[in-house]
Amino acid sequence: MEDFAPHAALWSRPTCLDVTARYQGTIIVSKRIWDRSLIASPKVPVIIAFLGLMSAAGLMWIRNSELSVRSRHRSSMLAFAARHPGAMAFVPRLEADPLVEQGALALLLVAFAAGLVATVDSFRMRRSRRLLIGETGRCTIPVDAALLSQGEWPLLRATDFGLELRLPPGVTGSLRLGGQTLSLTQVRQKGMSRPLPKVEGAIVLRLPAACRVDVVMGPLEITVEDPLVE
Repeated sequence: MEDFAPHAALWSRPTCLDVTARYQGTIIVSKRIWDRSLIASPKVPVIIAFLGLMSAAGLMWIRNSELSVRSRHRSSMLAFAARHPGAMAFVPRLEADPLVEQGALALLLVAFAAGLVATVDSFRMRRSRRLLIGETGRCTIPVDAALLSQGEWPLLRATDFGLELRLPPGVTGSLRLGGQTLSLTQVRQKGMSRPLPKVEGAIVLRLPAACRVDVVMGPLEITVEDPLVE
């Protein structure tokens, strides 16, 4: 096989990865893992909340500026009315434009709703940022502990540097990226992975965007892929 050609995806990160586990060809688990960095944050609700708050603050500033001008005018009129009692009827009341206040309130409600949506989405993403395989009750994908040499194994994790695939010793599979496919052995040989400390034979692969990894563990086949992969 020709050398693995550099690809733009090697320098980019996926916002999420879809994990599908098949046992003897039947899908048993399908799950999405999110990157916990800002890349995967719910940007649209956050932007809406920010713009709503800024717009409401702008309207309140306009309201307060208008009230300040009216207050100075009213003070001048009161001083004039003190000298001319008949002029008291012409002293204006100090009232704000109700449309401005209602507009600011509406924008605050929009910002609150958008912020609530962003918070819920962020919480959902934080809960879906790792995937365990093994025999314990916390594991998403059941795998015989004899294949892992331990009760559970963090197969996929979202770190501060991106999404990482942690492969236990003895597994086989392939990495597809940029129109080319490499076996996991070739991935190791080309230095695209790093050894996992304290576990001999295990590797860590930081997954780029537009990738697909197929892992085989006995009768179990696990596919990890970017939803945007072609």
